[in-house]
Amino acid sequence: MCGCVLLNAYEAEKQKSAKQLDELKAHTAAELRISQQRFFESCCSGIEQNLQRASDELHSANSISYPLQLALPAIRTQIDVIDKLGSIMQDEPSAELVHELTVLGHELADVIMCSAAAAYTVSIQHFEPVQEQCRVVAREALRAAKTLKDVKFSDARNEVFPTLKKSIQELETLCVHLPTSSGDLDTEKVGLLLEDEMKRMDEAIKKAVQMIEDLQKKSRATNSGIRLEVNEKILDSCNALMSAIIVLVSKSRAMQEEIVAAGRGTASPKEFYKRNHQWTEGLISAAKAVGVAATVLVQSADGAITGKGKLEHLIVASQEIGASTAQLFVSSRVKADRGSQKLAELLTASRAVNSCTANVVATVKSGQQKLNDSETLDFSRLSLHEAKKEEMESQVRVLELEAELTKERARFAQLRKQHYHLASLVANENGSASSREESPR
Repeated sequence: MCGCVLLNAYEAEKQKSAKQLDELKAHTAAELRISQQRFFESCCSGIEQNLQRASDELHSANSISYPLQLALPAIRTQIDVIDKLGSIMQDEPSAELVHELTVLGHELADVIMCSAAAAYTVSIQHFEPVQEQCRVVAREALRAAKTLKDVKFSDARNEVFPTLKKSIQELETLCVHLPTSSGDLDTEKVGLLLEDEMKRMDEAIKKAVQMIEDLQKKSRATNSGIRLEVNEKILDSCNALMSAIIVLVSKSRAMQEEIVAAGRGTASPKEFYKRNHQWTEGLISAAKAVGVAATVLVQSADGAITGKGKLEHLIVASQEIGASTAQLFVSSRVKADRGSQKLAELLTASRAVNSCTANVVATVKSGQQKLNDSETLDFSRLSLHEAKKEEMESQVRVLELEAELTKERARFAQLRKQHYHLASLVANENGSASSREESPR
């Protein structure tokens, strides 16, 4: 009898424990779902902020340049990602969905800005329709993010994301029909044109390195003290930047050779360049930009060292060459195998250029500070009246400079607009000239 009582008590306790365990599991599962939902909502909010920022900054897309040859593959990638999302989107968030959405949100924000910038780069006249379609894409993407945030997966899957995909396809169509920056460039000769442009770039870089060495000799002969110290550090940083660029160009060329070897099959390199002429034109444009930027850098360094120019010119020139080498890097890697060792080496070289560019800027600013400190103004002898007068004149000068800055910003925007227009005309003329030279007499 006693044994039966104990057994019944044990069974009751066991059932109670099992019930408590089930309740704990249910509670934990509910808490986990809530945490997952909050995390998912947070991701969607971050995507919304990123897309909103891109939409808000579309008005400044005409202040940057971007090669159309790189914008088109990026647009196509977003369409493919949306197709993938349709297959993995269920009635609740998953780890894979969060990953793909995060990637889409960030890359789509880049595509919105870069597509508008690419349109402005190749054709000012075609810019507005592309810019407006970028706004449509941003609006539909924001709607998609909000729909997912509200856990309306069925609406997102059946209506919102198909609409977003359609808007991106329309953007792709507009960009495909943009005139190429090379105008009448003969696709039969793009391989030869690339080779010629790479040679010109090499020559410009070698000339720049030699001119920097000459500047160092000149500075040592004509300067002393703090000025010589500042000049030495600036020129050393420029030398380091040019050395990093030489390595980047070498790695870029190796990457291009690997891409051609892997993609041409039994065809000749000439046929590969012809078949992939948009990619080749991107490389030509990048090589041309690097050559020009290298020359401008040396000219700015010359002006800064001799006192005929401003140190600020050198900062702008170094940033310009950093941007042009970034274009060369992106153009070179766009068709690369992601697991390629040469791609990894190219990435390392690109990071080295970025580091050296930042070092030039930091060195110039540090040099400016040293020179300013050596010429510190002494106001200790001013009377009360003189100090007040100087203060008012300084305030007037500040207002004048602020007005000049506003005016100069407007002038800068117009100059950049004209630069893109002239660059397009020159590219057209070069393409036509090449065609005439190659045609039988």
